[in-house]
Amino acid sequence: MIIFVNILKSTFMKKLLLSYFIIVGLPVSAQKFQGYYVTNSSDTIECNINLTANIFRKDILNFKDVSKVVRLVDPEGKKKFKPLKIASFVIFNPNGEMYKFVSLPENKTFFFHEIIKGRISLYKAYSTNPYDKSQVNLIYIYKGNSLVPLNILNRKKRVSSFLEDNPKIAVKWETMDFDDNLLEAIIKEYNSTYTE
Repeated sequence: MIIFVNILKSTFMKKLLLSYFIIVGLPVSAQKFQGYYVTNSSDTIECNINLTANIFRKDILNFKDVSKVVRLVDPEGKKKFKPLKIASFVIFNPNGEMYKFVSLPENKTFFFHEIIKGRISLYKAYSTNPYDKSQVNLIYIYKGNSLVPLNILNRKKRVSSFLEDNPKIAVKWETMDFDDNLLEAIIKEYNSTYTE
């Protein structure tokens, strides 16, 4: 123990430890991103939304920051909203890409990142890994009034049940290996066969 304390007293070790903590903490920094939110009475209000992003790549956003509570600044000042208190909000990253998050009455816990909107909708919710605090992506599928999580054990089967009213696409899905990109493609194809 005494040897460890003596090592820490050295200037070199202090600088080394300080450098380590700076490097570990650098990749993510809190930032404000332009956007807007839509109230439950359909008013659209421009705002800046607080979110962390990678300082080396500003287009990598940490959506777990806004999954359960969105903190923003609008013309009236600082505000925070939980799901169902507003209808939706949109974040623009520095590259101009738009990310829409919506409140769904079937779930009061999350704002859902809208990936595909249609007869079948695809959403992601974001959570925190309890071990390393990294972002965890949770995939949900929505049809009618049914919001269903696609966990590891049941993804293929649950998606099949949503596609069964379109036999051609259902058969195509059954022959595919599960992949998030293929899931998006099959839902887009399914939606294209229906007009809302």
